[in-house]
Parts: sequence; structure tokens; C-alpha cells
Amino acid sequence: MTPAASYTNILRSNAVMEEVLAHLPPFRVAVLGNVSVFQLADYLKHRLYGLGVRAVAEMGDFDNIVQDSEKFGDRECVIIFQEACSLVDGLQGRCEYLSGAEMEALAQRVLSEFDFLVRNLAGVKTVIFNRFTAAAFPTGLAESPLARLARTLDQEVARRAPANFLLLDLEPLLREVSVEGACNWRDFYGAKMLYTTRFFDAYADRCAALLAPGLGRARKALIFDADNTLWQGILGEDGVDGIRIPPPFAEVQALAKGLAARGVVLGLCSKNNPGDVDEVFEKHPDMVLGKDDILVRRVNWRDKATNLREIAEEINIGVDSLVFVDDSDFECGLVREQLPEVAVLQVPAKAHAYSRLLRENMDLFYNPLRTAEDAARTGMYRQELQRRNARQGYDSIEAYLRSLDLVVQVAEDDPGQVPRMAQLTQKTNQFNLTTRRYTEAQVREFVDSGEWKTYSITVADKYGEYGITGLCLARVEGAVARLDTFLLSCRVIGRNIETQFLDHVLDSLEAMGVREVEAHYLRTVKNDQVSDFWDRVGFDFASGDDREKAYCLALEGRPSLLVDYITLSK
Repeated sequence: MTPAASYTNILRSNAVMEEVLAHLPPFRVAVLGNVSVFQLADYLKHRLYGLGVRAVAEMGDFDNIVQDSEKFGDRECVIIFQEACSLVDGLQGRCEYLSGAEMEALAQRVLSEFDFLVRNLAGVKTVIFNRFTAAAFPTGLAESPLARLARTLDQEVARRAPANFLLLDLEPLLREVSVEGACNWRDFYGAKMLYTTRFFDAYADRCAALLAPGLGRARKALIFDADNTLWQGILGEDGVDGIRIPPPFAEVQALAKGLAARGVVLGLCSKNNPGDVDEVFEKHPDMVLGKDDILVRRVNWRDKATNLREIAEEINIGVDSLVFVDDSDFECGLVREQLPEVAVLQVPAKAHAYSRLLRENMDLFYNPLRTAEDAARTGMYRQELQRRNARQGYDSIEAYLRSLDLVVQVAEDDPGQVPRMAQLTQKTNQFNLTTRRYTEAQVREFVDSGEWKTYSITVADKYGEYGITGLCLARVEGAVARLDTFLLSCRVIGRNIETQFLDHVLDSLEAMGVREVEAHYLRTVKNDQVSDFWDRVGFDFASGDDREKAYCLALEGRPSLLVDYITLSK
């Protein structure tokens, strides 16, 4: 594991990035603890700044978790360190002589406080709660009373935790950093500072991985070089029979195959002859990945930065969604310099360390909200490539769209679609008018609430289904409805589906007695393409500037937005 970044350097970097990201809306994080963890705020900001997120981190009062949970109940994220050793001052020693009844009473008190946390933080999108552990205070082979207490609390918290609570297991992290590297017992006994900056550096990585999907920053594609990356050896020199796939390389391929089954796109970006590479996939007996596992490829002699840009464009994702694996110092340096948004993993010189490199970076693809669309993503991308090839045979975009036999099915307040609707709010960036992120629990509240209407769409054409690809969340207050969220997956942009969808939403609201609809555009780094959407569909500009605009529309007598080549059904 790499050494922790210097705390001083972290502070310097943060000061620069605060200026760079000052124009973005804040992502507010509160950190609460019964041990002192004030340095975590700076490491966490550093990681989130690296994701292009303007993080604002605040610290609660020491050992005041329950009370502070009321104060920070409107934050986007709350992180909680409730260490077993500090549930009572000196518990790591005192628990050795406390009676069973006293330990049981302590457990019940902690669980009662946890129930308060759940209620007070119900409106927080993400609560990261560390699972209880006694790993910092081992007692040999026998399980200590502190460890038994931690296990009991951990099991019960896991049972009681609601959907917005993400339980983070510290023990794998402590093994990775080592207990000695993660804990500072001198500072703990002197100032209740249990953890080191090395621990906070690694912990902030975990938090960033947990938060990235909800911030629309999860990685979606894993792109490999070929020589000394998928196999050991140089194909052009060694030939198909001369290259080897030793166990660490086979394991990397197996891990990649598993990621593909979870919806991660696999690709090739290699300087090689295409026919030679195809021969390896088709004939080499030790290959784990097959030719069909690779969705997108650039096997040619051009520079890899250009190829990676084209790969991202071909599958319609941002370059910041790519992870690139290569063995070459030159190629890795080129991509880091020209495409700093790409996560670059360099194959280590020692083969036995290769599979661990990928395992240590699996969090780049972390996705807590796996849906049917994720599992089917590779097939959907293949269908999209078929559509693009077919597009070349038409003289106009309208003629091509008419040929697709597009069908849009609208669902209203469907509880079965809650996980995917929440995922859409968290992952959709380009066609997203307000880019508000919501958890499953929050979307479920909208579905169940009489004050909200939720609309989602499933799109299909003659090539196959796109899945659930559009969402509108509307808050209805008498004769006025406010469109809180209106978004469309990048899979279906450019087909005029948004106007068909919006027309249905407006018809539905009008049938409910709504007479006026209000809408907003909130500018982000990625949604410039919809900055004039409300203007284009006939809404009246009310107020605002380039960063935030307010609109309204009187429903009576509004023109239809329907297009005749899209079939709409409920």
C-alpha cells in the first residue's frame, strides 16, 4: 500500500482546489465521533475534490453524536465514528470486569441511541456508519468482552440500519494498513485520537468510493492494453504460441469477466495488428476472456489518448468513466497527462503483484444500487453499436428515427422501479435539468407521498430494449406543480423522446387539476447541453442567470410536443 499523503500537502492542495471548484454547488459532509477524527475532514475533502466535487466538511462536537445528529440532519452525507472502546471512557479495559448485566445494559443504551440516529438522519442521503470492531485492542486467542460486545452491536445495527445507512467494515482496512500503521495509542490515551493520518488517507478513499455512484462519478468501463497486460509477452515478437498467461494474468482476466457480468464495459486499446489480437482471443488455450467479452476496441498504431477519447465517444460515456490498464511508463504517462480524468493503473513489474493491483482498485466500480439495467448493460451497448451502423444508411436523422419503431412506455408511481429511479438520479449527468441526487428511501417516499408524482419511462425499438431511461419527479401543490427532476439517460438522447415524455407528464398533471407548472435549470459541469431545454419546449423564462434559471408554463392551450414516429403507451 502506498504511504499516506503528507497532511501538509493535503492542506495545500485543498486550498488550491477550493478556488478551482468554488463555482460548484457544495456537497456538505458532517463527521461525528466519540474519538477525535478532525484530520479526516481534510483527507475527505481532498478525495472528493479529486472527483470534481466541491466538498464542505464539518466536524461535530467530540462525543456528542446523538445531539449532533439533529444539528446535521440536512447534510448530504454524515459519517459516524462510534468506536466500541469509547462507548464508556476506558471501556477497552473496564469491560474485563464489568458484569454481564452491565454489558447488556450498555448494549441496549447504544442501540437505543442508534435508533435516535436513524430518526434524526432520515433526511440525509448517505450516512456512513462504521461497523463496530475491537481489532485495535486484541487479547490473544480468546475473544475479549469488548470483541463480543462489538459483534453483538454490529449484528443488531446491521438488522436495524435503513437504506440510507451504508455500513463500512473497518477490519479489512485495518488489515490493509496494519493495526500498527492505523492506530496511535499514545495519542489515544492522551487526547482520544485513535487513528493516524495514514488511516484517514485510506479511509477517505473508501468513503469516496461509497459516495462516487451517488455523485455520478462511478467508473463504467475497464480498458486494457494487450501485451504484458492481458498476457505476458509481446505478440508481434513472440507470436500467439510464445505469449504466456501465468496465474496472476489469468486472475486479472477473471476479475474483469466478473466486472463485465456486473455491467462494466470491457475494451481494448492496444498498439498491435488487429488480426493477431483476434487470433489470441480465438485460439490461445489459457485465455479467460473471450472475444465476445470485449465490447469496444481500438487496436491500431495511433496514440492511446486519442483512442481512449474515441472509445468513450463510441459508448457514449465521459472519459472520466474510464479505467485504463497498461504496462508502459510512456503510455501511462501520456494518458495521465492528456486525459487526467482517466484512472490509470500501471501493471507492476513483479507479476505476482498484478492481480492485487486490480483487487485494490475494484472500488472504482463500486455500485450499491445494482439493477437489471446494470446486468444488461453490455448487451445494450452492443445494440447501440448496431443502431449506429444502421444510421449510416439513411440520408437524414428523421428518416433513421422513423425506421427505429420507437416505443415509450410510461409508468406512474411504480414502487417496483424505485431502485432504478434512484440510480438514475445518482448517475445521470448530461441530460439532467437539476442534477439532484436521491436515495432509494427518498424516492420511495416520493412514490408513497400524495404530494409527489413520479414518472418513469421504458424505451424500446426494433433492436431491443434500452430499459428504464427517463425520470420526472413533480411536487404538486394545488393548481401548481414544480418539476423537481427531469432527466434522460444518455442511451436515448437524440431521439426526441424527452418531448414525448414531457408531453405525457404535462397531460397527466393537467388531468389532476394542475394549471401551472414551474421548472428550473441548475447548471453543472456536464449539463450544458440542456441549458436551453425549457426554452425549446415552450416554457416562459421567469428569472435567473447562467447558473440557475426559473421557468413557468400555463397548461391551458399549450401546444402539443408529440412526434408521430414514437409510440407512447402506459
